[in-house]
Amino acid sequence: MTNSPDKRPQRPVRKPVSLLASVTHGGTTFDSVVFNLSRQGCNIIIDGELSDLTVGDTVGLDFVAYGRVGAILRWVQPQEAGLEFVVEDPELQPFTAWVVSQLQVDSLLADFPPSPND
Repeated sequence: MTNSPDKRPQRPVRKPVSLLASVTHGGTTFDSVVFNLSRQGCNIIIDGELSDLTVGDTVGLDFVAYGRVGAILRWVQPQEAGLEFVVEDPELQPFTAWVVSQLQVDSLLADFPPSPND
């Protein structure tokens, strides 16, 4: 059974955040900021060029506030990427709980300027 356009699966709740992290791939590490977070993944801005990374690559994502988790690149632009977390390992269940806790913290928006509608 296929999903019709009006019956697409609902996307997970995303929250604008500003979390420091680094991305490691093939021995190279990039500083980054996570700016969009959900239970299943995040969007990042990289300090540098992502020209060596392609969709489907697996990377290590190290959150300053948490530690490392694996992620798969779902889309890549020169300085931005969308990542899907790899959390099938039962040992990573604390990571999922940490992400959920981050989704509930309003103070993570403190680094963002107010929107024009505020």
